[in-house]
Amino acid sequence: MASELTVPVKASPVFELAKLPFVTVQSPLNAVLVARLREKLDAGEAEALALAVEVGPDAVLVDDGDARRIAAQMNLPVAGVLSVLAQAKRAGLVPAVGPLIDRLVLEISFRVSPQVRAIILADARESGGQLS
Repeated sequence: MASELTVPVKASPVFELAKLPFVTVQSPLNAVLVARLREKLDAGEAEALALAVEVGPDAVLVDDGDARRIAAQMNLPVAGVLSVLAQAKRAGLVPAVGPLIDRLVLEISFRVSPQVRAIILADARESGGQLS
């Protein structure tokens, strides 16, 4: 929709993940695979999946539906940001998932269906209202 181009988006603070001591920035080596994946995915998702093929992670963090489908076709284990939040809650790293989901929705227009939100909150052993 054209209005998306003219309506200002509330800016979120910049978080430089690469500066964290436990984060390593790495690019995939297989440019052919990246190019093939770019036919159907954005650059970030294509590189994430190509790198996952190379390093064999426990999971690939992707939320885009097409990227999740292609990852499954490639037999790559997938996790989404919401499942990571639920795991963080179970591990005691965050006190509650609901407010974090609300922030994702409000601050970066993250899309989550009421059904998925309810599943994640149940997994995190939370009940709660939902943003309207």
